[in-house]
Amino acid sequence: LRSVAVSPQRQGSGIGTSLVHAAEALARQAGADEMILLTDTAEPWFRALGYERIDRAAVAADVARSVEFVTACSESAVAMRRSLE
Repeated sequence: LRSVAVSPQRQGSGIGTSLVHAAEALARQAGADEMILLTDTAEPWFRALGYERIDRAAVAADVARSVEFVTACSESAVAMRRSLE
């Protein structure tokens, strides 16, 4: 999951949750069995959506080589996953 952003005026309206669920549905249709993300600020929100914190070292090598993991997100960003099965 790359990014989820909702304007401050619309936060709390369910738009972010709907976006995440739509991304998960597309990932399932494409054959993915899990979603991985990094966050600096939204760990509690993603936890409420069923994501669990994981060690960054546990992320698959192809994901760990992504721009997000290598340069776009800080090294302090929390890695999270959710099974799509």
